[in-house]
Amino acid sequence: MPKLLFTTAYSEHSKFIWQYALQLAAHLQASIDVLHIANDHNHVSFESPINQAEKLQIFIASNTPESFKQIPVHYILKSGEPAGVILKQEEQSHYDVLFMGATTSNLFPDKFIGSVSLKVLEMSSCPVLLVPPISEFRAIKRIVYATNFDNMDEWAIRQLCRWSNAYQAEICLLHVVEESAEDKKARKKMDKLLNLFQKNEHQTTIYAEIESGEKDELIVEYLEQHPSDMLAFTTHRKDMITHLFKPSLTKKVVAKSNTPVLVFKNLTE
Repeated sequence: MPKLLFTTAYSEHSKFIWQYALQLAAHLQASIDVLHIANDHNHVSFESPINQAEKLQIFIASNTPESFKQIPVHYILKSGEPAGVILKQEEQSHYDVLFMGATTSNLFPDKFIGSVSLKVLEMSSCPVLLVPPISEFRAIKRIVYATNFDNMDEWAIRQLCRWSNAYQAEICLLHVVEESAEDKKARKKMDKLLNLFQKNEHQTTIYAEIESGEKDELIVEYLEQHPSDMLAFTTHRKDMITHLFKPSLTKKVVAKSNTPVLVFKNLTE
């Protein structure tokens, strides 16, 4: 049975991230481990273990619609440095997806991507869905996958087809060429990639777009001009994560477009 990991700090933000996890778990027939971490900045750390467990169960129960009550949920209470605890839990249990928020603490509301999120994105071996602060849960109807035409694309797109089936979404394959001379070669590669998924088992609608410009900036502009419900990509090195999520870009992606980001990890390099 697939397993998902959901981290919560009992915030309003957590309630909406939980809805993303529930929908995917229901479709994949997955179980969800709910992790709450007590630390020095969290008042729950001064509560007894019984009170902590009860509070966690009440939070989840009160935010789970009746139609999702059948999903197996396991509660995990830990204490310590958040990123380290999350990574250790993921290493021990081998999750299919990790759900977490783009902000890590109410103490630093101006940090769209905090140090905890960055460390988990860099070090985690499983896909991570990072959800920005949103006012309400938004149904996923359009997923943009930023492709580099590498060896991970086919695997990542197949995973996205499973997600799209769960959310009843379409997938746009987006590739950015920095030089116009690369356009013809890129279109051949894109056609080859599309041909692999013309008749996918999930009957997902998949189409492609090729744009020219500086990659990171263009991805942000594309999301602003073509509202999408999720951006997905594959990362090869931790410095790519840091580069993509530098503050100026993050502020645009997370604050302006409010687009959840799904990061696949290429572990073959």
